Amino acid sequence: MASDYLHTCLSLHRTVTELRFKAAQPLDRVERDVQAVFAGKLTYEVNQTILNRDLWNPDMFGYWPPDDELKREFGAGWDLSGLPDGEDKVIRELLKVYRQIEPVSVVLRFVLPKHYGIVSSPVEKILGIGPQRRQNDRYQKYVDSLRELRDCRGFQTATEVDMALWALQVGVLDGFLKRHGEHGGQAAAIEQAFNEDVRLRQLRARNLIKPLFDELFNTQLAEALLPTDKKIAAQLAGIEFEQLIRRRSERNSVRRTSQRKPCCACCGAIDVDVSLSKLLRNERSQFGATHQDLDCARVIRNIAIHDPSKLTRECVQKLINVAKDVEGRTR
Repeated sequence: MASDYLHTCLSLHRTVTELRFKAAQPLDRVERDVQAVFAGKLTYEVNQTILNRDLWNPDMFGYWPPDDELKREFGAGWDLSGLPDGEDKVIRELLKVYRQIEPVSVVLRFVLPKHYGIVSSPVEKILGIGPQRRQNDRYQKYVDSLRELRDCRGFQTATEVDMALWALQVGVLDGFLKRHGEHGGQAAAIEQAFNEDVRLRQLRARNLIKPLFDELFNTQLAEALLPTDKKIAAQLAGIEFEQLIRRRSERNSVRRTSQRKPCCACCGAIDVDVSLSKLLRNERSQFGATHQDLDCARVIRNIAIHDPSKLTRECVQKLINVAKDVEGRTR
């Protein structure tokens, strides 16, 4: 189960859709019908085959343009044979027609299931994908995550991953299988396997956290985290404070020494507290903060690393303020 639980989730997709929507959603049948008429070009006929409401309910994914508008837009057809190459431009053009990313993702999922899936909040939740400034950026991150799991977990298509994750979130983590089906024991085993899935947890953490580090300086991020978790805020600010001091010292060609041998290979020849104290004494004239403020920040940094239970919010804010002052003079 631990190595194959996502494939088990895929096999449960139809069951979960029937429980969730009170009716079967035979997406495999829709996919076969679309592939029978899709020859590399998106046409009105392809669009109408996707929108076969006798088989499933595409309207749950938002507004679909009127028929006459689609006929006019697609004409002889839009060439999609080169995808996923150049997909950013194609997705932007499709957004002009369909207006929302959800219908665009539906179309791409059925014409090119190997590379695309239907964007949905349950799967976004499990992948840790938050709001983006542009709809196509949000979908790009979504499909990149699906493709990564497709390639490392033995799936044939991104669509399979999408369906497996949807069944995992809705059927198992949201409890539909336990409440409405006869799969309680299986759902419990799947949930345990999910909790042990380091690779998926790493992917989710990357999607959640990386945008914050891309958009904010570490000191800004520490300040943003302070009301939520002063320990993490202090440790982030403390590490940044130390690195900023060292960076400034290196720029001024201050030779760093240590009174102790390194405790491990990653430490190099640096005793953090002794070395940082020396750097502050040598560099105190280079910063706007007083030597007392700098040394106070050093002490708070030590507490954050070695005894965070003693931290107060005021102390952490002091550390952040000093680090921001040093940062402003080091850029």
